[in-house]
Amino acid sequence: MFPKWNTLNSSSVYSMTSVMEIDGLKSTHEVSVEICKSKDIEQVFDDISYEKEAILIRMMQMLLGKDVFQNGIRNYLKTYSYKNAETSDLWKALTNSSLEAGVLEKSLTIDSIMSSWALQSGFPVVHVVRNYTENSAVITQKRYFTLKPQHKSDKKKSDSCWMIPLTYTTSTELNFKEIKVKKWLYCDQLQIDNIAFKNDWIIFNINFQGIKGF
Repeated sequence: MFPKWNTLNSSSVYSMTSVMEIDGLKSTHEVSVEICKSKDIEQVFDDISYEKEAILIRMMQMLLGKDVFQNGIRNYLKTYSYKNAETSDLWKALTNSSLEAGVLEKSLTIDSIMSSWALQSGFPVVHVVRNYTENSAVITQKRYFTLKPQHKSDKKKSDSCWMIPLTYTTSTELNFKEIKVKKWLYCDQLQIDNIAFKNDWIIFNINFQGIKGF
C-alpha cells in the first residue's frame, strides 16, 4: 500500500464510526467478557469484539510508539509460546516494554489504562470548555448514549469514566505528526493552564488516537 494514501487512518475512521453507533446503545457489551458456555461465544462475535478491540490496540500502539509496542508484543509471544496466557499477561509485557523505554509514567500501567476501556461498555465524550481570558481549558468526560437514559440502572452506567490519554495541537504549534500524550484525564475534571493563545484553535485526539468523541 502507498503510505501517502493514509489507508490505516481512513480505515480507522470507518471502524470508529461504526463502533460508536453500536457502543452508544445501552445494550452494548464490554470488549472483554467472561465466557461460561460454548454457545456464549457466538453472541460476542460482533463489531465490539473485533472492531473496537482493534481500535483499542491501535490506541495503545500510538500511545507507546510503534517500536515499544512491537517489542512488548514480541516479548509476550516469546514468553507465552506454547503456553496459556491471560489478558493481564499481555498488559504486563507492554508495561515492561514501556517502562524500559521510558515512554510511560511509573505510576501508570497498561493494565490500569486498558481495564477502563476493555472491562466496561460504552465510550466517553470529552467536553472542552475554554477560558479565553486566562488561556486555559477545563476538560471533563461523560459516557455517550444514543438515547437518553430513562431508568436508574441506565443512569448509573452514565457515571462510567475512563483513563483518557489527551493529545492535542494548536494553530501556533501545528504539530500533527508527534502524537505524544500531553495530559491524562481521569474521572475528575482537569484544568490545563496556558493551553493556547486567545486566537488559537485547538484540535484534540490527533489522528483519531482513541475511541472518544469531542
